[in-house]
Amino acid sequence: MVSLKHIYGFSTHKCSDLMKKMEFKVSGMHCNSCAALIKMNLSDIDGVSDIDANYERKSVRVSFNDESIEIEELIKKIEADGYKVTQYNKTK
Repeated sequence: MVSLKHIYGFSTHKCSDLMKKMEFKVSGMHCNSCAALIKMNLSDIDGVSDIDANYERKSVRVSFNDESIEIEELIKKIEADGYKVTQYNKTK
């Protein structure tokens, strides 16, 4: 069997191979509206595929294409309305 790499000179990636998952701990979220605002801000970024903002956990979980988005861009969007990212970690 001949692969696309042999035919076209490049290989294809599965979308999941390009996705990175991060969890951000966020201070300043007090209610569901806070979480919804953060989610809305992050959803404006091309390459973000999944967002779970939860004020009870004070966290935001984001799946994104790490080839086109820097973590600093996500932090900037989270902090745009006065919230503060206090910690972040890669998740599975």
